[in-house]
Amino acid sequence: MVGLAEMVEAPVFEGEDEEELLFIPDSERRIAWEPQAPSAFDLHHRRSHGRLDLQPSFQRRGVWDDKKRSRFIESILLDVPVPYFYLAEDSGGKQVVVDGQQRLNAVFSYLDNLFALQGLRVIEELNGKMFRNLSERLQTKIETRALNLILIKPGSNPNMKYDVFERLNTGAVQLQPQELRNCVNRGQFNDLIIELSGNSAFQQICGFSGPHPRMKDVETVLRFFAFFHSYPSYKKPLKGFLDDEMEAHEKLTAGEIQSLKTVFTNTVNLTRQVLGNNSFRVYEATEGGGKWGSRVNINLYDAIMYGFAKRLQQRAQIVQKGDSIREALINILVNDEKFIDSLSVHTSDDVRVKYRVDAWGKELDEILADAGNQGPRLFSYTLKQELYEANPACMMCGQRIHGIDDASVDHIEPYWKGGHTIPENARLTHRYCNRARGRGGS
Repeated sequence: MVGLAEMVEAPVFEGEDEEELLFIPDSERRIAWEPQAPSAFDLHHRRSHGRLDLQPSFQRRGVWDDKKRSRFIESILLDVPVPYFYLAEDSGGKQVVVDGQQRLNAVFSYLDNLFALQGLRVIEELNGKMFRNLSERLQTKIETRALNLILIKPGSNPNMKYDVFERLNTGAVQLQPQELRNCVNRGQFNDLIIELSGNSAFQQICGFSGPHPRMKDVETVLRFFAFFHSYPSYKKPLKGFLDDEMEAHEKLTAGEIQSLKTVFTNTVNLTRQVLGNNSFRVYEATEGGGKWGSRVNINLYDAIMYGFAKRLQQRAQIVQKGDSIREALINILVNDEKFIDSLSVHTSDDVRVKYRVDAWGKELDEILADAGNQGPRLFSYTLKQELYEANPACMMCGQRIHGIDDASVDHIEPYWKGGHTIPENARLTHRYCNRARGRGGS
């Protein structure tokens, strides 16, 4: 059985950039906060009346067992100092727990008589007792215990706020960025991206097998909407770009929710229909035969999903040109060094993000326009199938091509020299041989 630590460390995607520097001008480095010392009873009252959210959904790891919860109650009864709690308040006045969820859950569960004390080492006589079984003096002692906390107010700079939350996050398993966003940005948009992360087509083409324990699936949906809404104005760090998307769309109308559901669902379905389960995987052409990557490249996901989303009105033409689009994807993954580089190194840099998104958009537009003085640049998939079935040998090295994805249809007279994309000017080659020919072979 795989342990939690192993599961958390296992990479989900390839191409995720190293941790980015967070640049915030001096004038914007503001954190609005205030200290409080409410009683346990007061915090329990806030929770009971919907003003305090413990957020059990954002911490998908296991909760404390009754023995650990009992030890914390014992600490309260012994007047042992306990660490500060950290809460965040949204614009509507609702508070959520950023750090200390397990400890507060222990207090509230005990006040609600949900477990009996066990494993106490000092006050052993209280083992087996629920809150209702305690003496009135001990009940009062727990209820009136002051719990020191820091409340982060909504006026804080969003990027600083997330940075502070990361610093405060002291759990045994550190919260991931999306878990923090889920904690802080409660609302219709957060609920929407969680719902959409369960889309079966999305799960399939992204390689998920159910809800991800660290909310990477939810963050992947968020990436789609961040690019869909704001790509032309993208600036690193990517983490801040995603944080801003959560902040900007926290509240949505019913019409906006339905519109976002539609664009996401249609984009996912179109992607799967055209590109299949290798939609976001990198194809590598090697001398020994090409192969698809074993993991999704998250940067390729951004470019492809954005490209299709912004062209949904041309959905019928995209499906009609599906084979050409698939060929274009493999071609750019094999022959465009700048595109390949943008998927793997310093991937969140503004220039690299712009290059890969725009380069793929240009490929789509050229295919959909199917225009130009020389006609289409790429040969059809149908012609490739015909050539492969007739003779699966590379016309450059003479060796057999073992898979059709590893085959490329090359212009005998190069396209850039005026060669036309017609059967008479076509020959079947290995992708590797075609690439080695220079200038992409065509």
